[in-house]
Amino acid sequence: MGTIGNTGIIRPDAVDKALGLTKYAGDMYFPDMLYAKPLFSKYPRARILAIDVSAARAAEGVVAVLTAKDIEGSNYFGASVRHQPVLVPEGGEVKYLGDAIALVAAESEFAARRALSKIKVEYEELPGVYCIDDALAPGAPLVHEDFPDNVCSTSEIVIGDVASSYKSSDVIIEKVISTPRQEHAYLEPEAAVGVMDGNDTITLYSCIQNPTYFTTDVAQAVGIPMNKFKVIATTAGGAFGAKNEITLQAHVTALVKKLKRPVKMVYSREESLISSAKRHPAKFNMKIGARKDGLIQFMEASFYLDAGAYSGKSPATLANCVHSLSGPYCIPNLKLQGTAVYTNNPVSGAQRGMGQPQSCLAREVMIDLLAEKLRIDPVELRRRNILKQGDVVGTPIVNLDTEVSLPAVLDKATEMAGELKRSSDPNILTGRGVSCVMPFFDIANLPVPGFTGAGVSMQLCLDGSIKVYSTAVELGQGITSVLAQIAAEEFGVSLEKVTVVLGDVDTSPSSGPTVASRSTYVHGNALLMAAGSLKSKVLEVAAKTLEEDKESLSFSDGMVVCSSNPSKKIALLELANECYAQGVNLRQDSWFKATHAIIGHTFIVSIADVEVNTVTGEVTVQKLVNVHDIGKAINPMGVIGQLDGGALMSQGWALMEDFATKEGYIQTASLTEYLIPTSKDLPREILSGYIEDYYPTGPYGAKGVGEHATMSAGPAIINAIHNATGIMITELPATPEKLCRSSATLSQLSA
Repeated sequence: MGTIGNTGIIRPDAVDKALGLTKYAGDMYFPDMLYAKPLFSKYPRARILAIDVSAARAAEGVVAVLTAKDIEGSNYFGASVRHQPVLVPEGGEVKYLGDAIALVAAESEFAARRALSKIKVEYEELPGVYCIDDALAPGAPLVHEDFPDNVCSTSEIVIGDVASSYKSSDVIIEKVISTPRQEHAYLEPEAAVGVMDGNDTITLYSCIQNPTYFTTDVAQAVGIPMNKFKVIATTAGGAFGAKNEITLQAHVTALVKKLKRPVKMVYSREESLISSAKRHPAKFNMKIGARKDGLIQFMEASFYLDAGAYSGKSPATLANCVHSLSGPYCIPNLKLQGTAVYTNNPVSGAQRGMGQPQSCLAREVMIDLLAEKLRIDPVELRRRNILKQGDVVGTPIVNLDTEVSLPAVLDKATEMAGELKRSSDPNILTGRGVSCVMPFFDIANLPVPGFTGAGVSMQLCLDGSIKVYSTAVELGQGITSVLAQIAAEEFGVSLEKVTVVLGDVDTSPSSGPTVASRSTYVHGNALLMAAGSLKSKVLEVAAKTLEEDKESLSFSDGMVVCSSNPSKKIALLELANECYAQGVNLRQDSWFKATHAIIGHTFIVSIADVEVNTVTGEVTVQKLVNVHDIGKAINPMGVIGQLDGGALMSQGWALMEDFATKEGYIQTASLTEYLIPTSKDLPREILSGYIEDYYPTGPYGAKGVGEHATMSAGPAIINAIHNATGIMITELPATPEKLCRSSATLSQLSA
């Protein structure tokens, strides 16, 4: 039917979203439903001496107030280490402001919120650690007693001999580069609704990214057998990684278990900012050396991520960071060491790119500084060092199984960028920056629980329509459309004939998390496997019915047609009923797991043109170009949307976003103080494109795309500022204040 690569495809979920008909978790209602609110800690680190909830329990409209002693399970959860409490008990420690101490369930949200002020908590304030240096200092207070020196995890890559390569380097650059904590700032704050049926089975509806993980971890934390617990991921109004982290889901489930009534909890924006995971702040000590001809000889880095109070996704984020640090360049000698450090700051977790934006920023800044020192054009320096087939890659998890497409991507990006337009205003400096990135995407082969393999189911209905089942989640990235397009293409039907059922652990095999730009590749491949098996069974029946060879039959326009004799055909509806009559199973499960590498990879280039006001330090992005090797664009409009959205999130991180804390207290406690880009901050021109370099193992040759522009756009903008002013901002974000402080003579640069 020509659905793959069709630029006119409208997403199946588009109309309902445009008309406001899509149901999000916060829209759900059940009869007799209660409303819940959490009491968060008053201090970033303290011991709980006593909790008195008597006045809150007696308050009007309050049905129950729960503390840790009401939690019947382990009371702890965590993706890496189960040490984050559902509720902090008396005698226990709060380790950051987002730790919950009690839960109120009431007949109205107003009553629940009012009752929070009636809960009395006696604290003993304790000394905490609030920056990486303090956390690593000898004798520092330990955030967790069983993690010496506050080290959450470490990761290292050593290739070649860095020490000896100093001698072969004509130029060596050293810099300390820091990146900030970033809030996800999704449109929809965290929300969950739980309901218990007559068989004491709890169903949890929530905007989450991994129904299987939430089922397992929430069940053990609150003490529910998994056969009595069902999780359904609702359509999410934005996620970007943070909704892969447990927040209020365990709270709602514990209340439903206790009260046997439906319970809803929806965070306010302020509650979301307090408790949700952020992008890891990072500090890189970087050193890079090259010969006079520009060939890079070595890279050395020791860097640190602020994990916050609990492990969360920090070990995986750290590994991503160290493995992506050398990027798409042939660097024969590497010594890369990373450490994630516990502090009493907000929890850090997965955010779009998961460690790769930080490392890509650090590397691309160093490449530009190297180009400046060598007096080589930054694009040319990158071209001289691009990986080639047969080179040793700076990470063992990547297999260069096809020709490196980065030169073609770079060519298209420079062509799309055109000439740099200079401003006629004498107070405006103009510059261009570039970044080249080799992003990773998951291919269901990481040796991590939940990532190794993924399942999808497919059903041919008796009316010739098709259903696809997956625990993948629609986050706005368009997986609903991609799976529908693949199913329609394989069975030769229109998109209207395909329904995609997502996020229900009871109806679908485990598809793993919806993260790491994996959806199209992993779930698409799993669906192709299911479709292939189901088609084979159906075509056997069709071959007997039409008295033709199975190999001569194909699906087209809702029919099975014989290629050698097109007059011989059978409608899919009729064929489905014949299969049913013969006892053929019309539902097919599949399980996909890649074998060619541990992780997938591709290439993206961003080019940014900026204007810097030498009077105010204000930076305006004049043009932002992003070009990606997509392998095959299954949904071209979706690809462009992901590139545009990722680039704008990266622009915010580079220029304005900084989730600031002081001694563990949040300084940007609302979206009034925490700045994110608005429509007025958009580039004057944003151009996103792609090349299609067929990926042999991808569905129709496709690769991942969702997170990748968040890795490349920010570094290009920072490098463009450097090109315009000669000032390299090494402590993000590049605010007007920092630009003005970086050079007392900024205003003289335009003279």
